[in-house]
Amino acid sequence: MKTCIFIAFLLVFTTCTNLNEEKIDIQQNTADSTKIAEFFNRALVSPDSSYFYVNKAKAVANHNGSVACQSAFLFSRGKAYLNAGKLDSVLIIADQGLAMKFAEKDSVYIGKFYNLKGNVAGFQRHLFTSLDYYLKAEKLFESVKDFNALAGIYSNIANNYFSLKDYSSALSYSKKAIKLLDYVTDPRFKVNILTTYAIALNKTGNSKKALTIEFVADSLSKKGDDYLAKMSTKIGFAEIYKSLKQFDKSQYYYNECISLSKLTGVKHFELMSKIGLLSIHEELGDYKAIVDSSDSLFNLAEQLNNIDVLHTSKRIVGNAYSNLKDYKNAYRFLNESYTLQTETAGVENQKNINELRLKFETEKKKKMILQQRFQLSNQQKNLRDIQLLSITLFLVLLIVTITVFYKKRLDKQQQILAELKTLKEINDALQKGEEKERKRIAFDVHDGISAMLTGISYKLSSEHSDKEEILQLLKTLQEDSRNIAHNLMPIDF
Repeated sequence: MKTCIFIAFLLVFTTCTNLNEEKIDIQQNTADSTKIAEFFNRALVSPDSSYFYVNKAKAVANHNGSVACQSAFLFSRGKAYLNAGKLDSVLIIADQGLAMKFAEKDSVYIGKFYNLKGNVAGFQRHLFTSLDYYLKAEKLFESVKDFNALAGIYSNIANNYFSLKDYSSALSYSKKAIKLLDYVTDPRFKVNILTTYAIALNKTGNSKKALTIEFVADSLSKKGDDYLAKMSTKIGFAEIYKSLKQFDKSQYYYNECISLSKLTGVKHFELMSKIGLLSIHEELGDYKAIVDSSDSLFNLAEQLNNIDVLHTSKRIVGNAYSNLKDYKNAYRFLNESYTLQTETAGVENQKNINELRLKFETEKKKKMILQQRFQLSNQQKNLRDIQLLSITLFLVLLIVTITVFYKKRLDKQQQILAELKTLKEINDALQKGEEKERKRIAFDVHDGISAMLTGISYKLSSEHSDKEEILQLLKTLQEDSRNIAHNLMPIDF
């Protein structure tokens, strides 16, 4: 019984110890992951020292050794490659991350690597492939209730819908991200989510509210030295002011974003700014500015494999040459634009079909998810009931065992006490019997033998003693002695 109690105590102690160690590990992993992110942020701010900071981040990950920290390093490196426009390197990093063996508590990183693949597909204009990856990440983030990451995914999906020119869907997803803003801890993420929401409002005709939201994002970006956050707000202001026909302000913010992009090497912001400036030049009729800026824009779009930007920019440049009466170059660029449009036309039609399919499958998945959640809820309830029943049975068994043990022990003690009492009573009775017998023997000896000896002695000392009488007294004495001896003998003698 003592062994059972000891084992139960040992199990409870071991469980508490393991939980405490797990809590310490999580805290250490969180601290080291934060360090890794900080080193990559410093690498972004100081491109000349990026190699040094990346190695510092790698050292932290290797020293920690956990899957969580290794994943944090890979993810941060993938984001750095993404900002530099090295999309092939990002895919390699994402595939390495997805090949890792994750515990259930670390499965959030699977979603982050799907997010990276979605980013790459989005930059390559494979928008529906991108959405598929984002939806996989969304499902994982929902399962672990990581609302911080979930807000980022909603914002990314909204950006995809911008590219598809489905601004109502973009606004819907950006609102979902805004609702989770309180869960977002990274100021950069907050700025990106606010800017995406502002652009969605602007695209759906609410430029006044969009500008108010963008000022909130801008105030957040100014609290630190996060260049990505600053570039995000520059793009937001440029897009909103362009819609408001305030082209001077819009050009100012686009140029500011280009300067920061060149400083940090974040090329997709530079590409967005340059195509934005090109569209302003087109609206203002500044055809020479269009031609002068075209080569750098083409090179950057080709480097990032952005066919959509190439198609749009070559169309704008071709029209500019046409207005400048350079029909040869106008024909060349418009023909190239038309070729790109023809190549992508079938893709666009397929995109429309895929969009309908995606919406259908999304609804289907939502129903399946609800059903799975219901089943999971029932399973969890049943599991809790079984666990509670098991614990209750264990406690009842433990109490019954302890009760039986102590009852047996108490019964044994009572039995021993009863036997001791009986022995004491027997001993007392023996002592009383012995004392009574001693008194009787003493009486027999004193009143019988002793008196008889006194009588015989008296007879012998008398001058007129009768011999026969003395012999009779001796016989009587002998008989009394025999009787006393007989009484002293055991019963079975």
